Amino acid sequence: MKLLFVCNEFPYPPDNGVRIVSFNAIRLMSKAGHNISLAVLSSENHSDIESKLHSFSELVRLENFVFEQLKPRSKLKLMLESLLNREPYFVRRHNSVSFRRKLADQIKSVQPDCIHFDIITLSQYVDETPVGCGSVASINDSYALTVENGLQVGQYKGLAEYYRRFQLKGIKRYESKILQRFSRTHLMSKVDADYLKKLDARINCVVIPNGVDDETLTRDYDIKNNQCDLIFLAKLVGENLVSLEKFINEVWFEIKNNSADVILHVVGAVTPETELFIHRFKDEARIKFHGYVKNVSDVYTLGRISVVPINKNCGIVNKAIEAMAAGMVVVGFQKTFSALQDAEHNKHYIAASDYKSMAGEINKVLSNFSQLEKISQQAKVYAREHFDWSSRTVDYENMYLAAKRGSVAE
Repeated sequence: MKLLFVCNEFPYPPDNGVRIVSFNAIRLMSKAGHNISLAVLSSENHSDIESKLHSFSELVRLENFVFEQLKPRSKLKLMLESLLNREPYFVRRHNSVSFRRKLADQIKSVQPDCIHFDIITLSQYVDETPVGCGSVASINDSYALTVENGLQVGQYKGLAEYYRRFQLKGIKRYESKILQRFSRTHLMSKVDADYLKKLDARINCVVIPNGVDDETLTRDYDIKNNQCDLIFLAKLVGENLVSLEKFINEVWFEIKNNSADVILHVVGAVTPETELFIHRFKDEARIKFHGYVKNVSDVYTLGRISVVPINKNCGIVNKAIEAMAAGMVVVGFQKTFSALQDAEHNKHYIAASDYKSMAGEINKVLSNFSQLEKISQQAKVYAREHFDWSSRTVDYENMYLAAKRGSVAE
């Protein structure tokens, strides 16, 4: 097949939730012998793209590549345009006439059998899909469900809550309208698929969860030679910083008082927002900030317990499955693990009902090394059985073939 991937970030390196999907789909399809072309609309500059393209080309042969830089625009103007066009703000932000022109020319040149559109922001370009060509909206999860989750747990306060409630209606309307136009909608979990089918029965959902990179999946970590430290791994911005602050204030200090030598390792790229946050905890000797670590498998040499306080049941939490594959005892909320079929609390992971109970759950496993080791080994076995990327090749091929056969452009 000739496959065209349309992405809102260059799909390399695979170190965030957006790039992980596109990178591995491209890598697997290229390895299986399919012809790969790529179109990117992003705010990255040309020199960064050239550097990434050079590294990427050593792994994947691209038949055709186009890039359009997303220029800065007035937020106020974008908000007004999104209201007038009844489109979500983040969709309007990625509306580009010049990119649409480049994409149309590329499609005429490549004549793809199927086009893979990366995340909901690029779904607006589905009308460029020619007759007889399949289309896949690879959106990870439903953004409407993400917002609903945030509202349910009180994530938004004041005007932000009012805005999110107002926004939710528009997002539901947009997802219903746009996703039914795709041959297939690719999701990470059955939870999202069921939600979207209730939203609009015409949406054709396919569930293919992410995998874990080979090094993390196969690397042997010696649990007996590691102190039972805690790891918080995430991009340290926005909601992740809010979650980290809640964890430190409501969970960490109780753990610290209960365990004399346990350290909390915080790993993630440092931004100006992060620097201010770090300064607030500069006197906490047992909280160590490591910044960005390129090789994620190296992070899991720092401790034995991975804290993933993501309180939502949409999508799949990549950091949770990566940590399980590395033999970490992963601690999160009940919703954190909703995409993990056949996995169980206290067997493959630890699920707390809230932040208050999370401290108790972590203290229990810290005081029982044999239980920690047992969960660690069972988590690793589960991850290796369920999250090997190579096992996804046939699933992706079948999705693209089904999309071509069921092309809605016909």
